[in-house]
Amino acid sequence: MQTLGMDELNSPNLSALVVEQQSLAQSHIKYSLQHLGLERIDFVDRAHLAIEALQKRQYQIILCAYQLNKGSDGFQLFEKMSKQGLIPASTTFIFMSSENDISLSQSVIELEPDDFLLKPFTSKELEVRINRVLSKKIALQPIFNCIEMGDVTGAIDLVDKQISDNEHPNWLSYLVKLKGNILKKTKDWSRIEAFYLSVLKIKYFSWAQLGLVESYIHLGKYAEAKRILEDLLENPATKLQALDLLSSIHEQNKEFEQALSHLKTACILSPRNIERQQHLVDIARITQDFESQYTASGSIVKHLRHSMYEVPSLYLNAIRANIDYGLTTFNDTEMQRLAQQSQHILDNLKRKFPKVPLDEQIDVATARIHYLKNESDKAKHLLKLKTDKSKDYIVEDLEDALDYAKALHEVGFHNDSINVFEEIAKQAERSTNHLFSLYISAEKQLRKEVRDSPKVINNNAVSFYTRGKLNEALNAFKTAFRIMPKSPAIALNLLQTVAESQFLDFTSKEVQSLVEQCKSTINASTLSDEQSVRFAKIQSSLLEERV
Repeated sequence: MQTLGMDELNSPNLSALVVEQQSLAQSHIKYSLQHLGLERIDFVDRAHLAIEALQKRQYQIILCAYQLNKGSDGFQLFEKMSKQGLIPASTTFIFMSSENDISLSQSVIELEPDDFLLKPFTSKELEVRINRVLSKKIALQPIFNCIEMGDVTGAIDLVDKQISDNEHPNWLSYLVKLKGNILKKTKDWSRIEAFYLSVLKIKYFSWAQLGLVESYIHLGKYAEAKRILEDLLENPATKLQALDLLSSIHEQNKEFEQALSHLKTACILSPRNIERQQHLVDIARITQDFESQYTASGSIVKHLRHSMYEVPSLYLNAIRANIDYGLTTFNDTEMQRLAQQSQHILDNLKRKFPKVPLDEQIDVATARIHYLKNESDKAKHLLKLKTDKSKDYIVEDLEDALDYAKALHEVGFHNDSINVFEEIAKQAERSTNHLFSLYISAEKQLRKEVRDSPKVINNNAVSFYTRGKLNEALNAFKTAFRIMPKSPAIALNLLQTVAESQFLDFTSKEVQSLVEQCKSTINASTLSDEQSVRFAKIQSSLLEERV
C-alpha cells in the first residue's frame, strides 16, 4: 500500500481527530494513522470535546465512532457537525459503528460520510479505507478549496480539467457526480437537467437519475420525475431519497394524503431524521391524521435527548400530539395511558429546562391533561385563571397560542378560543411555514362550526342511534367523521348508520362518496377481531340495500 507522506498536501499540518471511547480501538487507529504518515493525532471520547477540538483547528481526517462516553452519541455528533458546517469539503470523514442496525446505518448514510466502517475491523482494512478516500481528497484539494470559498465557477472548471486530463480513470464517476453536486449550487435547473441527461446517455448511474428528478421537480416536470422515481423506489440504495422526492411532488400538488404516505415510509427507514419527522407532523395535521402525529412526535422525543434539536418546544409539541390523539380515541384505558405519558414528558421537560420560563405553556398543557383525564373542572379552573388575568391574548409563539386556543375550546370557552384563533390566523399569514398556514385556516373554521369535543359528539351520536333517531345520529357521526376522518371506530359507526337508514338514496353520489370514504378509512386501519366481524356484516347489509 502506498503511504501518504506530508509532502502530498500543500499544508504541512496533516492531522486527524479520532472520536472514540475504547482504548483498544484508539490504539489500533493510532497505529494505522501513523503508518499512513500522520504526525498529529488527537483523541477525544465525548461529543462536546470533539466540537471544541474542531472549533480550534481544521483536521484532514475525522474518525467518529457511534458509541461515545456520556452526552451525544456519534450520530448526533456527526449530525451537528454536518448541519453547522464544521466538516469542510476537503476533510475526510469516516463513521465507525459496531451496531449492525439498518435504521441507524440509513440515518448515517443520509448525512453522507466519506466512508462507513463496521466494527470490528483490522488495521489493514482501516488503512485501505483511509488511504482510498484521503488520496482523492488530497489530489482534489483545489476543487474543495473553491467549494469552501463559494467559487462555484472555479470549482466546475477544475473538475472539468480533472475529467479532461483523466489522470485517475477510476475517479471518473466520482468527479462527474461531484460536478453535478456543485452545479446544484447554481440553481440553474435547466442547465442541471441538461447535465444529468448527458451523463445518463453515456452510462446509467442512480445518483444521476436522482439529480435529474430533482431538476425535473424544480422545473415543474412532475410526470417525468414520477416515471423515474417508480424505478428508484425498487432500489434499496435510492429508496429513501426517492420517497422524499415523491413526497415533495405530492405536497407541491396539494396531494397531502400521498405525501404523508411516502413520508411515513421514509421515517420508518430512517427514524433518527428529526427534521423529516417534524415535516411528517406538519403534513399529518393537514390530513387530520392524529395517530401519525402522535407516532412521529413520539419518535422525535425518543431521539431528542442530547441532539442538536433538543429544545422545550419539541417536548411540548409531543405532549400536544399525545393529547390530540387521546381526545380522538374512545377507549378510556388508552386515554388514561396517554394522559400519564403526557404528564411524564411534562415532568421531564421541567427537570431538563428549570431555568427556561415555561409557566404559561405548562399551565395550558396541564389543563389539557386534566381534560383528557375527564377532570374538566380542574381544566376550567386553570384556564379561567389565565383568561381573568388577561383578556387580550398576545401571540408570541404560534404553537403555544394554538395549544391555548384548543384548550379554551375543549372546556367550552368558545368565544375566547375563537379570538385566539383569529390572532393566530393573522400571524400565520406571515409565516414561512405554508403548511401551518393551511392547517390553521381549516382548524379555525372547524372550531367555529363544531363546538363540542370529538368524544361528546360521538357519545351524542351513539345516544341518538340507540334511541332509533337515525337521522340525528347520521348527522352527528358525519360531524365526528369530519373531525376524525382516520378513525376506524367513527367510520364503522357512520357506515352502520348509513346501512340502516331507510331514508337515504343509495344511488346518489353523495351517499356513495360517504360510503367509500368510510370504507377507505376502515381498510387502511388495523381492526380488532370484533371490528372486522362488524365491518363484514355492515358490508353485507349495504349490498342488500343496493339490491
